[in-house]
Amino acid sequence: MDDAETIDGQLEFDLGIGPAARSTDPDTSRLAASLIRASSRSQRVRLLEVYFRQFLTGPNAHGLTADEAAARAGLIGRNSCYWKRCSELAQEGMIEDTGLRSDGLAGIPQMERALTQTGKRVMESRLDTMGAARGAGSRLGA
Repeated sequence: MDDAETIDGQLEFDLGIGPAARSTDPDTSRLAASLIRASSRSQRVRLLEVYFRQFLTGPNAHGLTADEAAARAGLIGRNSCYWKRCSELAQEGMIEDTGLRSDGLAGIPQMERALTQTGKRVMESRLDTMGAARGAGSRLGA
């Protein structure tokens, strides 16, 4: 897959982001960096799933603000930088600005973003992979 890879059942995006810790940093910094990277990846997946579900509601579906997407993904108040994860999804071409604005939680206008064709392909591929894995598991258990 060009846009993302599946690793241990997790969808991982190649965002071209360098290491979060230098090799000369203490071991605790390197450990924290690896945990942040894993958490960021899972948050991006959860947010992308929300944008995909919104896309599935139909052709007249509006976009979602980062706050709306995070609320639906259960990320509000969980020490997450969900707005950064949405920006990363946009940088990767998974979601895009619709041109519409809605007030966020703080009452400040935020852009509404919607799933792109790339994001749709990634999610459909993920669903195909998950369905194939489930089918293989049921065949193995028979």
